[in-house]
Amino acid sequence: MAKTIRSTRTCTVTQLKPAVLRGIREYFKAHELGDPETEIIACCETVTERKSSGGLGDLLNPGSDRITYTGLVLTVRELVWAFADEGAEAHVVGADLIYINAQMTVSLFSKEVGLQVAGLIGGSKGNVRGVIGLGSEPEAQQFCEAVSAAIKIANPQVKRKWPAWMGGKE
Repeated sequence: MAKTIRSTRTCTVTQLKPAVLRGIREYFKAHELGDPETEIIACCETVTERKSSGGLGDLLNPGSDRITYTGLVLTVRELVWAFADEGAEAHVVGADLIYINAQMTVSLFSKEVGLQVAGLIGGSKGNVRGVIGLGSEPEAQQFCEAVSAAIKIANPQVKRKWPAWMGGKE
């Protein structure tokens, strides 16, 4: 079994790994989101190191040591994240804040933070749910809080009233 170590830092979009930055710029251009350097209100990068622990897993999957870079950017309209292994091209996914819910999760054992995202993600035709792994640093928590706040602004919850026949006031 591989050991996973994650660390997250707040950064500007230009400080992201080159492959991740390239992927985000291409996504912004393809989706007409403007200039990433001016549109982004929050940005962070997570470095995930997977180290083999020796044993049967290494025999079945040799060369499992690897480093993955994940860049997350938040605009007033979208949450976009890109991930790339060392030396590879980035895979980019985005979600319109109007169509998603997001909340912070914390692992019981490692205390790592994750951003659980659910809704219409990346052009899906139905609801999708997943967790973007982040480190245990305060920056990860702050980014999750910024995403939740941006979703509330983009898609405020309407307070529903009880109908009059159920005792509600008109």
